[in-house]
Amino acid sequence: MDVNTAMAAHKAWLQKFRVAIDERQELDADTICLDNKCELGQWLHGDAKDQFGGHAFYEDTVDVHAKFHLQAAEVAKLINNHQFREASDQLKSGAAYQRATNLVLQALVKFKIQSAKL
Repeated sequence: MDVNTAMAAHKAWLQKFRVAIDERQELDADTICLDNKCELGQWLHGDAKDQFGGHAFYEDTVDVHAKFHLQAAEVAKLINNHQFREASDQLKSGAAYQRATNLVLQALVKFKIQSAKL
């Protein structure tokens, strides 16, 4: 798994949400909330667990990644409920979704550094 690709994929959710708000698109919040459906989540719950499970940096990454998906699903639910202003507010700096995004990105950087030391 290329950590940079995983970071880009999770950053891309911001644009997906903006498009969904602008175009009034319905999103699959039930799937978005699952941290094991994206490529990173599949890797974290599969090969990465086998290789890095038990290391604090791995556990932290799994935790913040799961929280990211829960926050992303909350934004999707707001969009689906036509609460577009509230959804847009979650995309702003300092909002829960943005904090979750920043935490997962930070965890991935740490994962990359720590896993390279092993």
